[in-house]
Amino acid sequence: MKESTYELKWNDTTFKIGQRVQTTSNSDYAGLSGVILEIHTGEDKETDNLTPDIHCSFDFPESEAEIQKLEERFSSLYNMPKKLDELVDELDCVVKRKGKGLMQGIEITKPLAEVNKKTIEEGLLIIQAQGNVIRFVPPLIVEEKHIDEMIEKLKRALV
Repeated sequence: MKESTYELKWNDTTFKIGQRVQTTSNSDYAGLSGVILEIHTGEDKETDNLTPDIHCSFDFPESEAEIQKLEERFSSLYNMPKKLDELVDELDCVVKRKGKGLMQGIEITKPLAEVNKKTIEEGLLIIQAQGNVIRFVPPLIVEEKHIDEMIEKLKRALV
């Protein structure tokens, strides 16, 4: 079983679980602040980059402008809405895309039970939001390659 590290010294900074952090301007998460929940290094890492994985619970933005800024940044960063819009254009059973930022959904005409069975066969778990809507709420550490993999599996399940 893999375990997370309680404390990590990285370059000249020490990170500890429970510590409050502020993201830097060169981060994809620039401007966010929150608390460190987990620290993963070595084989315990989930990402393919050279830095440790630091999982945080970020504070909710205080204004509508901050929320809009985050939605735009993450939407453009991962292009998930665009990729789901392409599903609407490509597949007759996908009626429309709904959502903001990385919190997305697609409305489909196929029975969800049938689609759910096929996505499980593809190794993809889906969540029903309302009616025939499939909900997508990926973690903030998701990488574009994971979104691409999800889209391909979903396409195969929907045809």
